[in-house]
Formats: sequence, C-alpha cells, structure tokens
Amino acid sequence: GELRALRARLGWSYWRAGPLEEAPPLLRQAIAEAQACGAHEDERMATHDLGIALAMLGRVQDGSDLVAESMRLAREAGDRALLARCYINLPSMWGGNGEPRAAIEPVAMEGLDWARRTMDHGTRSWIAVNLADFQIEWGDLAAARAFADEGLEAAIAIEYQSQIGSAQWRQAICLLAAGDHDAGLIAAGRAE
Repeated sequence: GELRALRARLGWSYWRAGPLEEAPPLLRQAIAEAQACGAHEDERMATHDLGIALAMLGRVQDGSDLVAESMRLAREAGDRALLARCYINLPSMWGGNGEPRAAIEPVAMEGLDWARRTMDHGTRSWIAVNLADFQIEWGDLAAARAFADEGLEAAIAIEYQSQIGSAQWRQAICLLAAGDHDAGLIAAGRAE
C-alpha cells in the first residue's frame, strides 16, 4: 500500500516538476496496483494525474479522457478534493484541445456553482480565473471582467497570493482590451 502511494505521489511530482516523461509509467503502475487491491481513492487520483501528465506531454485528448473518467469516479465516490481538481482542469484541457464553448462552459459553470455552494474559495478562484480566460477568448469582456473580479475576491478571502496575481492580470487584460489603458496599466502594476 505504501509503495503504491509513493509511486502515485512520485508520478504527481514528476508531472509538476519533472522529469515529466517519467510520470506516466509510475502513474500507470500505481493505477494497476490500486485496482488490484481495491484502493479506489488512489486509483481515482492517479487516473487524474496520469491524464494531466499525458496532456502535458502533448496527448491532450488522451489526457482529457482520463480526467473526465476521474471526474466520473469522483462524483460516484463523493470525492470533493478530486472533484475540485477536475472542475478546474477538465475545462482548461478541453479549451487547450480546441473543444467548443458548448462543451467547456457548462462544466466550468457547474464547477463554479459547486465551489460557491461549498465555500471552496481556492477552487472558486481557479475556475473563475479560467472562465475569465475563456470569456476573453470568446470576446465577452464584460463577463471576463466579472469572472476576474470573482476570482480575485475568492483568492483574497483565503490570501491565495498566486491566484490574486492571476486574477489581477485578467482584470488588466480586460481593461486594456476595452481601451481603458490607464486603469489597465494600474491593474497590471498591482498584479506584479
């Protein structure tokens, strides 16, 4: 059990800090071992992490399929921690893979609503900032600004510094794109 968990944690570390190409074999082994002994929580999390690793290696469709599977498993098990990660990562992966707004937005909004209801400010900040990015890409600067503001509010609530900066950058982008250069530059200065 401890060796399986160690493999999964090492795989997670490798996709985050490298060597990335060594993450998938470790995670596949951790998944197989978790399945063999019925360690469902480890299986769900390693499946998610394998999906992220594959996407980072350029296999975005394979990766997003695995994260979608881990999301299904998380829902069935009531695994809040993994569900939060899936709500953050799956829409972003789909966006990176060129999926349409009609696929991305409902899942991202479901995740944002879930984070609001559960008072999960960290997840709420991540999803709101991701939605700001999508809205910028989709050309809706007003919605992008509203999501950036919400992401900032949630990040400030828990003093999540990196997310505070991310939300402030999105605010700056929205202001600059709307032609308010002075306010955009001020917002960009706060984000540094």
